Order: sequence, then structure tokens, then C-alpha cells
Amino acid sequence: MDVSTLLLVLGLVFGVYAYDRVQGDDTLSVSASVARPLAESGYTPAVIEQILERRVAGVLAQPSLFAPRPVEQSGGDSGPPRTQLPGGDWLDRLDFGVQTLFGQQPVHLTAGLVQDAGRMRLLVFVDAGDEVRHTVKVPAEPGETVDRLLERGALAVVRRLSPYGWALFQLRLAAHSSDFEPLETGIGDRLQVLARGPHWAEQAMLLNLLGLAALLQDDADGAADRFGRALAHEVEFAVAGINLAFTDLVRGRTEPAIARLSDMVGSRMVWNTPRLLSTVTLLRGLAHWRRGETRVADNLFAEAAEQDRSNTQAFEYWSRLQAADGQTEVAKQTLRTGYRNMTEAGAHPELALAYFTLDATATTPWHRPRSEHAMD
Repeated sequence: MDVSTLLLVLGLVFGVYAYDRVQGDDTLSVSASVARPLAESGYTPAVIEQILERRVAGVLAQPSLFAPRPVEQSGGDSGPPRTQLPGGDWLDRLDFGVQTLFGQQPVHLTAGLVQDAGRMRLLVFVDAGDEVRHTVKVPAEPGETVDRLLERGALAVVRRLSPYGWALFQLRLAAHSSDFEPLETGIGDRLQVLARGPHWAEQAMLLNLLGLAALLQDDADGAADRFGRALAHEVEFAVAGINLAFTDLVRGRTEPAIARLSDMVGSRMVWNTPRLLSTVTLLRGLAHWRRGETRVADNLFAEAAEQDRSNTQAFEYWSRLQAADGQTEVAKQTLRTGYRNMTEAGAHPELALAYFTLDATATTPWHRPRSEHAMD
């Protein structure tokens, strides 16, 4: 036990720190102790617990395509509810941190806000069961407020618990700020760790995020390389395949995009996930529209809308084609139908279409109208 840990334990025993415990939902609970001068200034244990619980839970509960869906159990199965990820039981192949992101593991945090010689430190002991335990230490920066220290501490906890969840959150931040350095450095460090073992699925998921980061920096070639590397790690990872086809369209490679998307129609992950199936069909429609095959494109957009009625983008592209064909009133009705079923694009942050809109012409093939709101 190091000195910081020993001081915290002794402080709890002898009353140097105020102490409390808050129980969150079934997957996250927090208990905290606070140096008495800080507690007397308003940062009581209860306040610290609420701030940490809210910020950690907020990141761990962020939207993702990979959030498990309930699996129907037979009448005689009295065990706990089971879930699966798109394409089958990916949880067996994913790192513990990805499971934590989706609430598959209960987590308890024991936090201590220490003040020594006027300097604050946040210590968080993370207990996620199954012998998964971490100690996170975050010293305050000069002049840093308690709120800012807790914010950095929460992200440090998430990074240890769920590197993928941390990376997904950093991508959302970078889409707004255009500061991609923390994301790319963090993922690079994580990929080095994963390279020591057969963690192919998580490596593929992280490389997909790096591909999206490249797209957001207008680097379509770099994005294609990263999506391709993701597929090399996990050939059935349809999300990277969809994003690679999107990137082919961005680069004017219509024929390779059509071939790739046609091959993906039979993918198990695509068929098991309505949003992925609908997105594949949507991009096929856009590719055929670019070839001037408007009747084929119209049929594919209609099919994409039927495959996932909540995929507003399918209705948007379909209405554009109808408007371009002179069917103004029909286009308006199609768009109204799509908006009635609307879901936020940010609910699927692993797809390039959460950030970009593709045009039917190759003159301005892509732009970012969604970047201002997709990640809200």
C-alpha cells in the first residue's frame, strides 16, 4: 500500500475525512471521503459522489451501435437476462472494458478527495469484480477547481474501466473541437496493449474510430487505410466495411463501393442489425444514383426506409431523389414520414453517416452538416 492510500485509510478511520456512500443504479455505485476543509466549503461527500456518479455513468451510458440487445429466453430459463451484440455473442470476444461500457459488469468506486499542503488530489479505487481492480490517481493542476479535477478524474476512471468508451467519448469531443490528439494518442496506446494478445474485436472497433477521426480531418485516404486494417483484424466487422464503402464513394470509387456493399448484404452482423442493413442499402442506392440509375436508386432507398423505419437518413435521401425527379409533393410526404420516425444520428456514432452527408454528384461528394449536432 503506497503512502497516498495509507493516508486515506487512516483518515477515514480517525475522522480526518468526511465519508459517505451513494448507491447508483445496478451497475454503478460510488462512496466518497473528503478532506474536512473541502467538505466545509461545500464539497461534501454526497456532492462528490453525485458528481462522479453522474459523469462516469454519463460516459459509460453513451450511445453506441454495439450496445447489446435483449435476447429472448425460453420459458424454462430462470437465469438473468441475456444480451448479445450485433452479429452474435461478441461479448465473449471483447475486452472487459467494452463489456463495462454497456453495463455488463457492476462497478463500485471508492473516491477520496485529499488535500495536502494546499494541493488537492483525487484518488479513486475501482472495483469491477472478477479481480478487476484499479487505482486512479489524479493530482490537481495549479489553480484547478474541484469541479475540473472531478471532471478529469471521471474520464481517468472511464479510461481504465472502458478504453473503448473513453475513445468513443473523445471522438465526440473531437468532432466539436477538432482536437484529435488526445483521441489518436489514447487509441494508439491502447492498441499497443491489445497487440500482446488476441483482442481482434476491440482492435477492429478502435481502428474504426481512428478511421472516423481521419474522415473528420478530411483525410479520406487515411480513413480507408484504417477501416481496411479494422477489417483485417475482424473480417466480419461490417461497421468498418460500411465506412470503407462510404469512403470509396467520397473518393469517387463508385464501382468498388457497389461491389463491397453487395458483398456485405449477406453479412450476419448486417442482417442481425436493422440499422446496418438499412445503411448498406442506402449507400447502394446512392452509388447507383451516381451512376445515373435513378430507378434502381429509388427502389433501394425505399427498401432502406422499410428495413429500418427509424433511419431518417434513408427517407432524406429518398426524398432528394424524388425532388430531383420533379415529384415535389411526394418528396415532402416522404420527408415528413421520415421525421415522424426520427432518431438522432448521434445514436450510431460508429457510422460515418452520423457525421457526414453524401451528395449524388462527385463534384461535392461529402460535407458535414451533422457535425454540429450529431454528437449532442
